[in-house]
Amino acid sequence: MPSARYDLRYLESALEVCEEYLKSPELYWAMSVAPPDGEPPYPRLTIGNVLLALQRLQRPLSPEEATKREALARQVAECQQKYRALVESKAEKEAQMRARLWAQYIDELAREEAAKAYYRTEVRNRVILELLQQAAPLSEAVHTLRAHADRRLQARFEPGPFVWEEELEPAFPPQPFWYLYGRPK
Repeated sequence: MPSARYDLRYLESALEVCEEYLKSPELYWAMSVAPPDGEPPYPRLTIGNVLLALQRLQRPLSPEEATKREALARQVAECQQKYRALVESKAEKEAQMRARLWAQYIDELAREEAAKAYYRTEVRNRVILELLQQAAPLSEAVHTLRAHADRRLQARFEPGPFVWEEELEPAFPPQPFWYLYGRPK
């Protein structure tokens, strides 16, 4: 998982283009910032990726990082408030896409044993779906697709240790992030 510095830089860059991104028809927006040395390339800007970066920053941070996180969180909230309708529209589109991807992965788990190996990566869509659901009202279709996929996962889920890096565990409590605490059988 990326470092706190990685997520802080992502949020700073996202805020620089907040208005332009939200007013565009694009769901995925290319980021023009380089990640810190040794870290993966940044994902495209989406509402969900911003929310994920903010959530990952709920882990223990240095005082300087925590101060920066709080300032960035306020700016993100201000942007969300100012462009509420645009945020909700993009959040719905992204949630539809992520719910479909999550359901497709759960289907793949039922068909192929090898799909279990990708759970740690694929569960990212479910996490972002949860964050979008907390941030904006989503359609009944999204809730239904997510709930159906979750029921299918629960039928074959084996509770266990946190699936991502240990330092992120405080940012993702078992409720509502139960699917990060175990793996499919």
